[in-house]
Amino acid sequence: MDKNKQYFKMGLGTLMVGTALITGGICATDSPTVYGATQSKVITTKTVVNLKKQLKQKQAKLAKATTKATKVKLRKQISTLKKRIQAASKVKTTTSKTTKAKKQQKPVAQSQASSQASSTVASASVQATSSAQASASVESSASSQATPQQPDYGFQFVNSDSISPQATFTPDNPDNLKVGDGAILLSDNNLAIYNSLPSSDQPDASTAISNPKVYNGTLMLIDDIETNQAGITYAKVTSVADPNNKTVVGWVIMSQLRVAISDAQDLMRAPQNTDASSIDDVKSGALAALNAIRAKNGLSTLSEDSLLTTIAKTRSQDIVTDFSHDDAQGNSIAEKYLTAAGIYGGAAEYDRYGENLSADLNTRDFSYYMIGYQSVYSMTYADASDSNWGHRENILNPNFTNIGIGVTYDSNKNCFYIAYEFTGVN
Repeated sequence: MDKNKQYFKMGLGTLMVGTALITGGICATDSPTVYGATQSKVITTKTVVNLKKQLKQKQAKLAKATTKATKVKLRKQISTLKKRIQAASKVKTTTSKTTKAKKQQKPVAQSQASSQASSTVASASVQATSSAQASASVESSASSQATPQQPDYGFQFVNSDSISPQATFTPDNPDNLKVGDGAILLSDNNLAIYNSLPSSDQPDASTAISNPKVYNGTLMLIDDIETNQAGITYAKVTSVADPNNKTVVGWVIMSQLRVAISDAQDLMRAPQNTDASSIDDVKSGALAALNAIRAKNGLSTLSEDSLLTTIAKTRSQDIVTDFSHDDAQGNSIAEKYLTAAGIYGGAAEYDRYGENLSADLNTRDFSYYMIGYQSVYSMTYADASDSNWGHRENILNPNFTNIGIGVTYDSNKNCFYIAYEFTGVN
């Protein structure tokens, strides 16, 4: 693989947040993640079936893959899917045991049975510690109808009605969070968690934990907030997904922490409120972040190229249904478009290119401008786990001079799909 092509061989990830399941950056409606006194993450049969379907598709692609890079990427995705299926199956087993225990109880009135069912769902959550505890929860509800005790998260949830984008643009802490606040760790694309506070603009990847995505969508308590020597703000967080077993996780960039509300579904913006001007704002935010970060590192700003922008728009439409840099044969789709347009290869205008792709949730705590800005910010400062800073290398490549950014919004998945097409000369 030559030096140019390394820039578009990026890894893809899988995560569960809010109302969306994102697989390789593709948003698809699934069971919501709910935090609070009554319910945590719920795993449905549909979720397991979908995961197994994805696994078969990836295995089929692996069998046909011809390039080493594609095979490595697919094997990584297959490994992640197998782990998620195994974890989901364990949760389903716990749920089945809880339901069996419930059937052994004496019949109750309809209103009381409804209350029991609600408690059963709560007890069969991801954080349920045993089927015996789940059964005890049902029996308590059936006998006394007592209000469930609020778990001790160590903070108070924010009222979802009060959520709106901050009036003052602060990319390092968009939700204006403070020490002692609760927060949801939420990354649409790239996520890195460090064992110690990073000291440089590009953290040492060796200090990052090995599997940060297990914490994506997790409820956190902010223990500390520090701005390092490079001016990047990080928070030290503790997982409170299980309030009875709080676990110190590490340091994350503040911009990937969202305000904690009891139902993560309420973070999502209503699709009907998103229009063409919103897409323009996302694009403007992304371009502003690119050039601000380049200027901070002593590099020239990128100039928008109308032809590159057209290609980027097409690529953003492509990745709504196929979130990939390569076609089925392992060849770069972007390179095919650039060559066909006559601006890359041979005696063409540019002799190098790069491509970054992202899928960004339409959350209402961020302005549309901030959604675009955060997309680039994450690729720059939290890119260690997926592509080993490949996205960052594109953003800070001194040989890139031009950029095309394409944004497509999919109302069905409530996501913005963004394609970044970089070009330059050596």
